[in-house]
Amino acid sequence: MKDINDFEVVSPIRAEYFKNSMPVSTMVEAGGFVRKGSKIEIEVTAMVEK
Repeated sequence: MKDINDFEVVSPIRAEYFKNSMPVSTMVEAGGFVRKGSKIEIEVTAMVEK
C-alpha cells in the first residue's frame, strides 16, 4: 500500500471478495510502485487442484 492508513478502506473491500475463504496476506506500506499513480499492489500465488 502507498499509505498504510488506507488499510481501513481496503480491508472491507477485500473481505467482500473473499467471503468464504480468507487467504493469508501481508499488508505493508511501500514508498513507490512500478506503475505511477498506483495506491496498492497485489501479488497472488494460486494453486489449482486437479
